[in-house]
Amino acid sequence: MVGGRRFRRLNRRGLQNFVLNLNEKKFYDEFVTVTDANKDGSMFCLTDIPQGSSVITRVGDKVVMRNLIVRGRIFYDWTDSTHRTSYGPEVRVRILIFIWKDDTDPDVDDLVDSSTSFFTIDACSFMLDHDRKVKRKLLWDHTYDIKNDAFGVSSYNPVYGTGSAADVKTYIDLSRVPLPLRTINFAASTLTGVNKIWMLIKADANARPGNYSGPQVRINTRLSYTDA
Repeated sequence: MVGGRRFRRLNRRGLQNFVLNLNEKKFYDEFVTVTDANKDGSMFCLTDIPQGSSVITRVGDKVVMRNLIVRGRIFYDWTDSTHRTSYGPEVRVRILIFIWKDDTDPDVDDLVDSSTSFFTIDACSFMLDHDRKVKRKLLWDHTYDIKNDAFGVSSYNPVYGTGSAADVKTYIDLSRVPLPLRTINFAASTLTGVNKIWMLIKADANARPGNYSGPQVRINTRLSYTDA
């Protein structure tokens, strides 16, 4: 009996995906940039899909997400003669991507619990906030070490060390997420919605113009989705 229920449940999910695959495949691109990643964190919504009639807009107020592609780079800008003297010798950058199950914009503290330490060096080591667990679904969490190891520095011909930059690259298959959770429900003809995808970027560095400042982050994302 138990095995029979499991079999029917798997078939139901397979049937859902089959029906959704018959719909027109659409995509929505977002570009994220942070000039100095720091301990305060920067939050970005990756699914502010406008309403319209093109391949990059939604028809109604409900879409089903299929996958998310993330491509980008973290680097020190050695042509920035104004700030490069303040770069930290080695900075960690943490990027988190999650589904937010509420129609309000999340705060940094909704995702990570920073109450355990006020030191900058701990900014990328905080645990996820337990009290807000019911409001989010974590999709991806990755940390990068970026070193201040450029040499032969000039404004015109900087030479980079091997650890002074990092590529950001991932593919998130959202078809494995339960259908209700990967369905964005927008409020009538607005960008306010439930189950939107957000990105948080933090670093164990200080915000400019302070010393020990962090690197730049530039990321492109593409969400594949269908109208529901």
